[in-house]
Amino acid sequence: NGYIYVTSKIDSFNTGIVVVIDSSINEVIKNIPVGKFLVNVLGGSATLAYNPSNNYVYVALNNSISLINSNNEIVKNITLNDIGQPLQMEYNPSNSNLYVNLNNKKIAIINSTTNNVTNIIEHLHAYPTGIAYNPENKDMDLVIQNISHPQDQLRLLKIDPTTNNITTILKNFEDADLASAIAYNPDNKNIYMTDIVN
Repeated sequence: NGYIYVTSKIDSFNTGIVVVIDSSINEVIKNIPVGKFLVNVLGGSATLAYNPSNNYVYVALNNSISLINSNNEIVKNITLNDIGQPLQMEYNPSNSNLYVNLNNKKIAIINSTTNNVTNIIEHLHAYPTGIAYNPENKDMDLVIQNISHPQDQLRLLKIDPTTNNITTILKNFEDADLASAIAYNPDNKNIYMTDIVN
């Protein structure tokens, strides 16, 4: 629909809205109340992701994910009470699934057709902080923070979207800071990671 979607907290209780901006006139056309956001350790707003296979915007809340359609209406809430709290999300066009980093060292996989959680990746041994789709190998690249073992804080995991298994683990980077985000660059086919400086 050509709109821009922005998450914003409206009070100290982390009550949130999604601000809808019409990019043709650069004006706010709607505020969508969505509920409470998860408290972000970085002080930022909640995460959201666009799913081109069903044209929904997914918004991460405290214990759920809300789906907003192209008419800017909430059409579904995916409850995650017994699974974990959503931190980041990334769409994978190779299988049309949405990958959700959780706060309990797990990743939830949401099917774009049913909009239900269909799989859980467990035993990451650290907290997933950033996730990105890599079109070169169709893997999901994931950075995790291993706070309890400083010598092994920064890791890059690769998730095979066919099996949803961890296929590669890179660790013991020279950089001792904590990984916080990751992005793919199609120009040079490199992966870039940002750190939190201790």
